[in-house]
Amino acid sequence: MAFRLVGEDRGLARMSIAMRSASNTLSDINFKSIEHYAYGGDTALRIAATAHDRAMALTLLTRDA
Repeated sequence: MAFRLVGEDRGLARMSIAMRSASNTLSDINFKSIEHYAYGGDTALRIAATAHDRAMALTLLTRDA
């Protein structure tokens, strides 16, 4: 699904994530599947690289990440 979404909207490749908690302060998310935290401001490319997802990283790079 992520490949399809990035293919449909090139802007997604360049966006950074913004996360807020209920108290409206910056929050972070622990991605247990890759044993890594994502922080507000992280990009899809950084998360793909952290997950060692070469195919997604290359897809993002071809879409100007």
